[in-house]
Amino acid sequence: MSAARSLSVLRREIDAIDRAIHELLMDRADVATRIRRLKSETGAALRPGREAEIIRGLLDDHRGPLSKQHLVRIWREILAGSIGLQGPFSIAVYELDDQCGFGDVGRDHFGLVTPMTVYRSPGQVIDAVVRGSAAVGILPLPSRDEKAPWWPHLVSEEPGAPQIVARLPFAGHGNGRGGALEALVIGRLAFEPTGHDRTYLAIEVEGEISLSSLGPVLAGEDLAPAFTALWSPEHTPGASLFLAEVDDFVAAKDRRIPRLVQTLDAPVRRVLILGGYAVPLGADELAAAPTGAATKVRRPRARSRGTRRTSKASGTGPRAA
Repeated sequence: MSAARSLSVLRREIDAIDRAIHELLMDRADVATRIRRLKSETGAALRPGREAEIIRGLLDDHRGPLSKQHLVRIWREILAGSIGLQGPFSIAVYELDDQCGFGDVGRDHFGLVTPMTVYRSPGQVIDAVVRGSAAVGILPLPSRDEKAPWWPHLVSEEPGAPQIVARLPFAGHGNGRGGALEALVIGRLAFEPTGHDRTYLAIEVEGEISLSSLGPVLAGEDLAPAFTALWSPEHTPGASLFLAEVDDFVAAKDRRIPRLVQTLDAPVRRVLILGGYAVPLGADELAAAPTGAATKVRRPRARSRGTRRTSKASGTGPRAA
């Protein structure tokens, strides 16, 4: 067979694969719209923990020359499109100026066509999420040297208050203005366990204890801290508010919390869960996939417009809309 004929055969095979992919995407969109009807009274479409599980599962199964970064990029757009089909979804993002880059970090994760509004202060982002004018907000990672940190505004016992639900980027840095920027996502959503998580705790105490003494206490209660910060609110003199990012999923009724309260050297007013996130993929998880050929799957037959194909798949593919 001549080289020209071989290329023609391969291009026809590519065309058939493209049609099969498109057909499956249309089927996926149909399922997403049905999920919207079922979820109309049960909550938001976005489930960051579930999405993290989907991506990790796909990477575990991935084979062949397509890079894992490209695979994740493709699936991030598919997931973003599915979220949009299940209801209104928009983003509020903090940008100190037009060159800041948090918007690019957000688009890398939530899709290029998802509506986004830029705000010049973290407080405006939080307010947009509280009011419901944005489904999620994108804010900088907390740091110890902030004079007016945004995270104390999440300290609330009100039902449905915003909390931290994701950390970005999830699959390595893109090539936008964000560079090496990292961010947290807040929303009025549930923080769900994935088996590879971190949780933010707000610990309010009377009097003063040092930030350096908090870490060993947390570690002693099996709440190993990845980051801690201290803020002394002016409106509550004599109180100290700590932020602790701990290396595990912690629920409100976790037995480690009362043990922590008993162990601290100062009276504890309250300990609140501020949410958390599925730990982003590491460099080893994004390394080149095995070179063996991917498992061959039977391609669906092309269907006529207005007809539906009944899937006979075994259920081993992507697991959520």
